[in-house]
Amino acid sequence: MGKLPRDFAQVFHLTDLANLAGIVAHGVLCRAELSRRRIGFGDVADAGILEGRSAHGLDACVPFHFFPKNPFDGRVMKDRPGTVFVLLAVSRATARAQHWRVIPRHPLSDRETPQVLAWDAGLAAIDWIKMEPGPKRDYHDADIRRACMAEALGPSCVPLADVQSIYVHDEKVQTVVLNLLGGGTRPHVNIAPWWV
Repeated sequence: MGKLPRDFAQVFHLTDLANLAGIVAHGVLCRAELSRRRIGFGDVADAGILEGRSAHGLDACVPFHFFPKNPFDGRVMKDRPGTVFVLLAVSRATARAQHWRVIPRHPLSDRETPQVLAWDAGLAAIDWIKMEPGPKRDYHDADIRRACMAEALGPSCVPLADVQSIYVHDEKVQTVVLNLLGGGTRPHVNIAPWWV
């Protein structure tokens, strides 16, 4: 990928490939909307974190991260080694135009009420230096891990039309995704093993 997280043009949402048919049908729905509509899905999140998110009303938004292979993605993939994941990407320009919000560090950091900011103010508040790849990005350091868990908060439903790209790790998964999408050119389905 080669860029620093500050310079990425997209934000990212990891999901189980098994969820993609529902996303094609309904869009990327927040947890509260999935529950309200009683739509089943392959859950990847930690139950304790879900409780904290719900307590702050964050279950009414779809969370995206500012770079792939962040601590959340790594934990989920490690805990579910047999699961096939895809990475959904929305353009940061789309997020900004639609007035998405930003939490500049892990939403449950320090047991405080999450700081939810407007898009531009949120980007300015992120500690991008701590996100830079390399030996300094040590997820055992709690402050670095919290900075790397900054979130872009989409609305309760992110329509598939707003998903710019779907990243997959091989041609087999690409074929499955293209079949689920039923043709067309959006979103782009890219083989990109760098995010696994």
